[in-house]
Amino acid sequence: MTPSPWWDKARHADRRPFLAARAAIARAVREWFWAQGFTEAEPAMLAVSPGAETHIDAFEVGERYLHTSPEFAMKKLLAAGERKLFFLGKTWRRGETGPLHAPEFTMIEWYRANAPYEEIMDDCIEIVRVAARAAGSAMLQWRGRSCDPFTAAERITVHDAFAQLSPVPMPADSDAFSAALVRYVIASPMRKRLACSIRSATSSWAVICGTGSPRLSERSSTTSSRTISSSSICA
Repeated sequence: MTPSPWWDKARHADRRPFLAARAAIARAVREWFWAQGFTEAEPAMLAVSPGAETHIDAFEVGERYLHTSPEFAMKKLLAAGERKLFFLGKTWRRGETGPLHAPEFTMIEWYRANAPYEEIMDDCIEIVRVAARAAGSAMLQWRGRSCDPFTAAERITVHDAFAQLSPVPMPADSDAFSAALVRYVIASPMRKRLACSIRSATSSWAVICGTGSPRLSERSSTTSSRTISSSSICA
């Protein structure tokens, strides 16, 4: 791309295709959700509580916090009787700046009440295809890797994905596996190394993560929706 000041017209012309593609993707994704009968929710950006996740740090704004996800507000709507909800908008998380993360980013989060998590997996696959069509891309490319979003996606459990890519052995027992994730992924310096491996695998193999444990099915559906959304149109 052209090395010139950001306000230079030549530099903007060099980057404008990205701006246009992003707008086209956002429009196409919204239209897809509407066609599926979803209602778009726009929770307040400022929240009274930052949430209870110890590994997510919220930005303080006066006596409130910029929300780290629309989850709490959207689950209130689900409790009130909504059945299909989606959010496409800005989210903030402090301390996540890096080559692949920004403290301010765009997130898609959606819910299908009373639906099996396999439907969320199908949604993930179709949203990627919708985005690819909107951007006019037959192939998805990232850091030298490529993926055809229109071929059948490989489906693999979370345990098997980590078992294949983790630099340390992962136990088969469900509780022991969860403890290992906390130790090696959330609370360890190995987190960045392992996260890069998993992201590379999902980019090149189109891995959609599920789980064989009924206790984790709700967590799986939520995780699936967030992971593919933020990686597909994050900004």
